[in-house]
Amino acid sequence: MFDRFKAGAPVPSPATAPSPAGPRVDLAVPYAERAEARALGARWDVDRRTWYVPEGRDPSPFARWLPPSVDLSGPSVPARVIALRDGCWSCHRPTRCIVGILVDDPELAGGDPSGLVEFEFVREALAATLSPATLAEVGIGPLRLRSSRAGGRYMSNGCVHCDAI
Repeated sequence: MFDRFKAGAPVPSPATAPSPAGPRVDLAVPYAERAEARALGARWDVDRRTWYVPEGRDPSPFARWLPPSVDLSGPSVPARVIALRDGCWSCHRPTRCIVGILVDDPELAGGDPSGLVEFEFVREALAATLSPATLAEVGIGPLRLRSSRAGGRYMSNGCVHCDAI
């Protein structure tokens, strides 16, 4: 069953592409490329378990590991985040996994009469709009760009307690 939460801030419409803001830029560095990222000046965040470009550094040398660009200048619409409640495979504590958002206008949901916009289409907007603290208040772990061992990159939220996928 879906759990519904009201987002604290308006979420950009699915047509807009979001971009990260703030002093630090998180990276999606595959394990095999960690030495190269470190040599360029990337740092490892133990708590978030992710590589990042420190504040004040030029992120352009890290282009291949940067998340997709986000532009929040487009229109925004009120939305509700939809998440599934589950037990974490790693720490076995309850957590929630985001599956999408609900909007009132079916046209904004690509014609879906339920108003459901799948996570794939709003993931960057959610990551740029919803802070880890806001998500944690409702039992959702931080949204971030992750790397798979097979070399792919994807955006997901982890466990609210241990950040495991």
